[in-house]
Amino acid sequence: SVRLQGGKNELEGTVEVYLNGVWGTICGSHWDNNDATVICRQLALGNIPYSQEHGVTMDNKMTISYVPCLIIASVFTPIRLAGGNKAYEGRVEVYHAGQWGTICDDQWDDADAEVVCRQLGLGGAAKAWSQAYFGEGSGPVLLDEVQCTGNELSIEQCPKSSWREHNCDHKEDAGVSCTPLTDGALRLTSGKGSHEGRLEVYYSGQWGTICDDGWTELNTQVACRQLGFRYGKSAPESSSEGNSGPIWLDDVSCSGKETNLLQCSRREWGKHDCSHQEDVRLICHPDNNSHKLSLGPPIRLMDGENKKEGRVEIFFNGQWGTICDDGWSDKNAAVVCRQLGYK
Repeated sequence: SVRLQGGKNELEGTVEVYLNGVWGTICGSHWDNNDATVICRQLALGNIPYSQEHGVTMDNKMTISYVPCLIIASVFTPIRLAGGNKAYEGRVEVYHAGQWGTICDDQWDDADAEVVCRQLGLGGAAKAWSQAYFGEGSGPVLLDEVQCTGNELSIEQCPKSSWREHNCDHKEDAGVSCTPLTDGALRLTSGKGSHEGRLEVYYSGQWGTICDDGWTELNTQVACRQLGFRYGKSAPESSSEGNSGPIWLDDVSCSGKETNLLQCSRREWGKHDCSHQEDVRLICHPDNNSHKLSLGPPIRLMDGENKKEGRVEIFFNGQWGTICDDGWSDKNAAVVCRQLGYK
């Protein structure tokens, strides 16, 4: 992703590019109007019909200065989001041969969402949604088997089926969310899909992890809810996968009623006594009855010598309580451990 910083308006500024969780600048050597044109196109601001002298280098960083990126008719296939609660999310619809239609979610993933968000000129965290998460569309299913790398400027540049060739119905309509990156934004990474993985939080221009000290199932519910899901559970521990980014949060404690993890009690940003072996990992689920039945109410372990043992407590009707040990066996314990994300 790219952005313009420090200009008088959104049409000018120092060019910054996002890589590995960090925003950085571009060296001005050999920078010319062709390069600037690509940046403006990527930002969905059109072309720059100006000569090179309007591009100015400052401190050897390339700046597009006093040069408006004129909005022109897009050369790309028109695309829009529909059915979302916010302007930056919804069912993906494309315009072809005089008709709006949907995209089937076969092969649909976050790389495809990244391209859609870029084509729409929306920055932030791009996330793919499947199974008509934002409602079923109408009209034809126009595309299927979309397999972007994430670097394309428009959906039409991605490998995909031919127009109208698919084996889907509207129950498989693809969607995206392009959540603006503000401090406290969450994402799940290094999982099998956008619904599971290591929980990361955005702060001061960089993604970092959350330590699992004091982490409860109530925290999980708040995090999954913030991510757009209804239910969740802690995922089994795994290796730190070579993660070397910051650990932003520790000792997070939620009541379960919060809508955002930052509303929960926690230590200051960056204050922790953890390693990446203790990164929180989650599996979130959409709102449907099968997950509701399988997950049940939140549970926690209390007063053990470590976080993997203790008295079993269950949250019901706004209150934590205990479970009587009549008939309690290792089979019950296995279910509790599984629900808590332990083997």
